[in-house]
Amino acid sequence: MQEIQDQLADISIQLAMELEEKNRLLDEYANDQPIEKVVQARIQQLAITKVLVKVHGRHKSHLIKAHCDLGESYIMCEFFEQALYHFSIAKEISAGLFEEYEDAKQFHPFILMMLGKCYIEQQKYTEALEYLDKALKMNEQHIDKDHISNINVITDLAFVYTKKSNYATALRLYSKAISIIEKSPEGKKETLASLCLDVAKTHEALGDWKEAIAFQQKALELLKGTEGIDHIVLANICVTLAEWCTKVKDHKTALDAIRGSVQAYEEAYGKTDVKTLRVKEKLAEVLYTGEKVEEAVDELKGVEEAERALFGNMNIKVGKLCRKLATWLKEISREEEAKEYMERSIKILGVKKVSVKKQDVNMSIDSGSRIKEAEPKVAY
Repeated sequence: MQEIQDQLADISIQLAMELEEKNRLLDEYANDQPIEKVVQARIQQLAITKVLVKVHGRHKSHLIKAHCDLGESYIMCEFFEQALYHFSIAKEISAGLFEEYEDAKQFHPFILMMLGKCYIEQQKYTEALEYLDKALKMNEQHIDKDHISNINVITDLAFVYTKKSNYATALRLYSKAISIIEKSPEGKKETLASLCLDVAKTHEALGDWKEAIAFQQKALELLKGTEGIDHIVLANICVTLAEWCTKVKDHKTALDAIRGSVQAYEEAYGKTDVKTLRVKEKLAEVLYTGEKVEEAVDELKGVEEAERALFGNMNIKVGKLCRKLATWLKEISREEEAKEYMERSIKILGVKKVSVKKQDVNMSIDSGSRIKEAEPKVAY
């Protein structure tokens, strides 16, 4: 009888080792697979882990990791209810291990943070605040208030407060996160830049353009010196900076920013790609706002010609650009050109069943009239 028991024990040990090896291989497999296959791998790992714990006596802490891994993969698939289910189970297991397993206290804040993220994605901000606040308090208690591991939960909390329009609290939290990053030897410029962009957006929501611009510029400077940064990311930051600078009539900074964006888009996509043309149109608008109307007209003419070459003479976007050109040309008393562009605009937008105001039709007759800038409404 003892011999049989020993044989069974050996078989159990061998099976457990094989299952653990299977889990290890599934981990490797999941590293470079599409998310759908990652989910399947995590489901298999959870099933294997349940067998290892319930049959082969492995510690329950393995179940925490398996549920969390599956929960994270569901978040990546945007299956938030399923993610909530698995993180909730992980939370219950983790809470039950506090007395016997010290690492559970350190891992628990991560679980709470992920539950908070799930509720953020579902736009359930009250529930998100509850879990994120608990996560931060636990992390500060078991690690340190200024530890860099607090950054993610602090920024998530700040995001939720912006969604609840509590901008003062959000800014206080962002400031705390920035302070931690700046003090920590592990702090990265990319993380600090991302926080600066979040602060800039919060000041934008408050209409505090001076502070918004300052933090946008700080983020830009941080990222410019970062190796491997996507230049289009920088370009888009510059576009936003230009828009904000225009609001405070800082036309020089706005022009410098938007011209940098145009250059980056031209290098990435070419001079006549649609994405590049959209940024060039913004450049024209910044020039116009800065009262450089002649330059704005020249820039917008180039955009209109490129749009026409790409999409044909009767494209709606071409019609809208012609309308804008007519407006600007009228302002600098280039009446004949204004008339030509307005007639082209009316021809295109009329054919496309776009409503055009009556005063626009008559603009070429009344040389003293001023064209309205409102965009025509397109009937799709």
